[in-house]
Amino acid sequence: MSRATAARRLESPTPRRRHLAPVTEVGTSVGLLTIVGIALFMGTLLATVAVQTLLFQARLEVDDLEAEIAAEQEIHSELVAEVATLESPARILAEAESKLGMAPATGRTYLAPVVPGDPDSPIPPPGDDPFGRAAEEPAP
Repeated sequence: MSRATAARRLESPTPRRRHLAPVTEVGTSVGLLTIVGIALFMGTLLATVAVQTLLFQARLEVDDLEAEIAAEQEIHSELVAEVATLESPARILAEAESKLGMAPATGRTYLAPVVPGDPDSPIPPPGDDPFGRAAEEPAP
């Protein structure tokens, strides 16, 4: 290669280098894309943590309500047992005899119904004072 050819090459720029974009522009767009990607990733992580926190709080509230329900069911069971004890015929009979002075019936007596104006009924209907209160009232 002669010196003239070498000098011409050094003086004239090559046309291929004119189309190339500067490296700084490519680096800037890649850096911006990286920053946006990291920001989206961090935002997604933050949203995930927030949702998990809400789920955990809801679970704690459900656990508290389940514990309250279990306690109320236990109280209900105790009250049902108490009602069964209080409704037992033996307890009612004992209370009636001791506190109220009642005694068991010796036999059953059935009363015939009285229908006013029934020709077959020998008992007349009650009068104006069926309970006899007029005799109990003191005279003024």
